[in-house]
Amino acid sequence: MFHAIARLSLFYAFAVLGGIAKPAHADSLETAANRLSDALAPHLSCTPGTTARLGIFPFDEADLPIAPARAFALYEIFLGHLLDVLPDCVRLIDGRGAFVTLEYLSRGESLRESGQQQRQDIRDSLQQAAFVMDGSLIETGSGLIVVFRLTAMASGIAIGRAEAAVPDAVQAQSCDDGALTESVALRSLSDSILQRSSAVSRLLVFGGRHAPSGAITEVGQYLEDRLLSYFAQGVENHMTEATLSISGTDTPIEPAQGEHALHLRYWPCDGNQAARLSATLRAPDGRNITEHRTISLRAMPAGLALLPPTPPDPRGQLHVSPRIVGLGDEITLLAAPPPACNPFFFNLAPSGTITPIPLEFFRQLDLGAGTIRYEISPAWDFGLAVTPDDEAGLNHLGYLCQPAAMGAATEMHGLLHEIYDRLPDQVDGRLVLDHGVSVFYQVQGFEIRK
Repeated sequence: MFHAIARLSLFYAFAVLGGIAKPAHADSLETAANRLSDALAPHLSCTPGTTARLGIFPFDEADLPIAPARAFALYEIFLGHLLDVLPDCVRLIDGRGAFVTLEYLSRGESLRESGQQQRQDIRDSLQQAAFVMDGSLIETGSGLIVVFRLTAMASGIAIGRAEAAVPDAVQAQSCDDGALTESVALRSLSDSILQRSSAVSRLLVFGGRHAPSGAITEVGQYLEDRLLSYFAQGVENHMTEATLSISGTDTPIEPAQGEHALHLRYWPCDGNQAARLSATLRAPDGRNITEHRTISLRAMPAGLALLPPTPPDPRGQLHVSPRIVGLGDEITLLAAPPPACNPFFFNLAPSGTITPIPLEFFRQLDLGAGTIRYEISPAWDFGLAVTPDDEAGLNHLGYLCQPAAMGAATEMHGLLHEIYDRLPDQVDGRLVLDHGVSVFYQVQGFEIRK
């Protein structure tokens, strides 16, 4: 749609709602690596003798829906593709500050090894990096995807994001294949953790949580209570005359001296008929023991809420001007999305045609407290000008806050379709994804006259 003043054209149609077939799946790991490399390239100045360090932040083992060994194998496959396409001036460093090469990966010297130290230690090791990449595994309800993000260390601003479908060979099985009954899954989790741990006498728990949102839910609390009952039995069986003291909190705090901490998370899947469970026991010395199981939810007690309630709408600011424009007129877009929002900016034409506006075309200013202001205006390097290709009538410019649990491109297409259906009456509000995560959006209308 838009022509960028003096630099380049921003016009490219993303989709016509209801008119273009939806993609069948997320990108491959190789395509995702190319996307991330392309996002990084505009921020590099690869002159002879210069290097740019890209820090690799490993997965958090306590927040994985599949076994850590498989998750880190996936990460290393992706890094192999990324190393093939990154500019020569980029050097990758891991959580120990060591350089990552294809030879490093082929030796099986897993990134998991660099992720065993405390998370703050890893951050300290990556202070020398100009950019940092982190990843997360997301259960979308229709399958696992992996999401990788790029952040500029100096500004703390996200500069790129890529996602890919997790190959079947890494997942080992689909969510519903081999799902265990509640009692078998929870007893197995408890036994496996206790067999791998030192003696547990005092235990701090944080509430069973819906992993995509981090919220404590009724199902999460029920699963945690049942797990703790098996845990208490297991402690008594493992240690003669032993007893287990349990305390709980719903806020993240450090365990007391000599206290173990237990984190239980679940990812609904298979149409909410099953869930991936992750239980992590943190020892007093900081060592984590993580076990995963897949549990059937079909026999859960009736009436328990599986998904968290929809939170109140956050406050965001959006300004589009002028509200009536003609050919050649420039448009100013100023936005301050809610704190911690990862915005996707777009224009919705009257016919439903979507024009994405990449973040690199915005001037970005950190306002503090997690709020970033985004600006495209005549005063900035890139401008938005109306061209003959643009549709006359009521257009809508704005953004939606992409959750970490965003699925494949089909899910984004569905969100934009729903926003389009709500216009012009509902210019802001929330959309709820199939797996319970809600998405905030905000748009403003302006009219193109020709």
